[in-house]
Amino acid sequence: MDTTLASALYSSPEARMRQQTVAKTSPIINHLTGVDLDATRAFLREHCFVKGHGFSSQYAGQGKVSCTTTAICVYALSETGLLTQQEKDEFQRILLAFCRTIPADQAGAFPRTTGEAPSAWTTGQAALALASAGAPWQVIQPSVEWLLRTQAANGGWNFPGTAAGHERLIYTLYPTLVLARFRHRLGDRGENALAHVSAFLTTRDERDVAWWSPLWEHLKRLVATSRADRRAANHPSFDAYWGLFEEEWPTIYVPEDWLHERFSMALMSGSNYLHLRRIVQPDHPLALLHIRYFADERIQHGWSDSREYQPKTWATALGALSLHRWADDLSRAHASPGES
Repeated sequence: MDTTLASALYSSPEARMRQQTVAKTSPIINHLTGVDLDATRAFLREHCFVKGHGFSSQYAGQGKVSCTTTAICVYALSETGLLTQQEKDEFQRILLAFCRTIPADQAGAFPRTTGEAPSAWTTGQAALALASAGAPWQVIQPSVEWLLRTQAANGGWNFPGTAAGHERLIYTLYPTLVLARFRHRLGDRGENALAHVSAFLTTRDERDVAWWSPLWEHLKRLVATSRADRRAANHPSFDAYWGLFEEEWPTIYVPEDWLHERFSMALMSGSNYLHLRRIVQPDHPLALLHIRYFADERIQHGWSDSREYQPKTWATALGALSLHRWADDLSRAHASPGES
């Protein structure tokens, strides 16, 4: 690397911190799970990226791209390793090419893919990806404003961000992550929107379904208004959730005749760690079970959401992010005073 470029790339405190984090996480991931994070990142960048257009919507080598997959990949690549300013600028341009500017009531919204209707799910993902890639507030603000406008009266969101009903916890996740990230900038409007999310959480049937409990607890923590509230949210019971993991797993491999939903659970255990990471320690048996479960289902350098022999782009990006977060958490938990 040119010394001038390297100096500029690593000059900011944030860049140096991210460089140090990646230097710690990659060896931890490789040693404890056998996953090569650098190879996974290279697979995404070199085989799943359609230059000038975005990331393949499903599999490497496909020409069709989607905004949703592109947003997930940009966010994961940005969070799991350093991007050059040229790469950041390129990814921002590609994402913004999906963004709606007209009609006025859709300004700032992103569709799942080109030609489709706007989606609250994708708009939240895109806003997070733009922020991670260093986009200024004035670029991200229209998307945040659109999410505020499309919040349902009950405090949640549905997939398209319309008044059609069917709001769910999963569709509310990304808009809530965005509002929580920018809560100080948004002031009272942000706090009011998060308060409505808090009310929404109390009405959802999913809170009583074991599989959704990590997501529900994560959302509850995001909308907490004080440290005391967040501490109170940090002591939930996951007894029913534990019961989803059969005895002896993960020492046995998932056989072919298991239900498709069971294999999907293997993929989702990676993202569920992201929900649990502020609640349980990274070396807690529950956290380690998730990581082992997830890492064992790797296909080449990535992951899929169904049993097949090639990884999917979005699932691979999600996997890279999950393992990176876990390894960073583990490194910090075991760091000597002054090292973390």
